[in-house]
Amino acid sequence: MIKIAVCDDEPAMREKLKQMISQFLSRRDETCSVTCYAGGVPLLLSSLKFDLIFLDIRMPGEDGMTLARRLRQKGFGGEL
Repeated sequence: MIKIAVCDDEPAMREKLKQMISQFLSRRDETCSVTCYAGGVPLLLSSLKFDLIFLDIRMPGEDGMTLARRLRQKGFGGEL
């Protein structure tokens, strides 16, 4: 199972991305779990491990680029 996080401040965008990801992977006979977050703090505080994280670049407070750096400092991220 592929574990995916979606972090976006807009509820409609979170749901749309979740739907698109699930449909895309199901057409390829892949199972996935998509967890949505409304902001960076809940994502950073989560104890869940993800294979892939989608970040909104423009969010109030902490933008997606800053959040990506903090996630890397926390240990998320592999080879580029």
